[in-house]
Amino acid sequence: RAGQMAFTLWSEGGSVLTQTSSGGQYALVGARMIPMPAPLHLRVTAVERALADDRFHTSVAIGHAVLGPMFGYEGELSIVSAR
Repeated sequence: RAGQMAFTLWSEGGSVLTQTSSGGQYALVGARMIPMPAPLHLRVTAVERALADDRFHTSVAIGHAVLGPMFGYEGELSIVSAR
């Protein structure tokens, strides 16, 4: 099962927000968190870019050093008021 992962977060001028995996990663085995060796770490990058006050573009990529790209998505989202 998946465990815990740390992220580094930074902003570029307030219009772009980027998150990348960093630090240790852990596998959840029963009730124990087991540290994973660095060669087994997943690489995650998520970017959100403001397009307007109510729209943004998002992209997420998850990969592995040995297995290569594993999952990703991107698209444009609009913010709407809840009814």
